[in-house]
Amino acid sequence: MNKSEFATIATIGATNSIGFWNQYMEPVVQIMLMLLALIASVFMVWNRYLDNRRLRRELREMEEEEWD
Repeated sequence: MNKSEFATIATIGATNSIGFWNQYMEPVVQIMLMLLALIASVFMVWNRYLDNRRLRRELREMEEEEWD
């Protein structure tokens, strides 16, 4: 196999892999990224909720100590 045959085979292989990426893998990766972003946003909201609960509890305890 000479260089031109190898280059032709490599070009055809690259073209097929690009087509496979555009048709199948790119949508799968985009869905995975969207799911990861959704999961991350749920964790951020949950952490904000827990932080607010903790802060309210600390304020309540501080007010109780003031009245004692």
